[in-house]
Amino acid sequence: MQFAHYGTGDELVTNDRNLLPDDNRADARATAAWEAALKELVNGGLLAARGTAEEIFEVTKKRLRRGQPPA
Repeated sequence: MQFAHYGTGDELVTNDRNLLPDDNRADARATAAWEAALKELVNGGLLAARGTAEEIFEVTKKRLRRGQPPA
């Protein structure tokens, strides 16, 4: 998964699909909601931020052990 900010808009891409609206600068609420959800997944330990600008994310082992309570 990759989340990137550009001058013309933002992208949240997974499996070659952008999850944000095409004109996400006009729909700032949708972009903010996706960004908040991404941060929640990182803070919960389900995704790990990677890359020099932490714009790339990968699923953690915690996510793979679904069904177990958080440590």
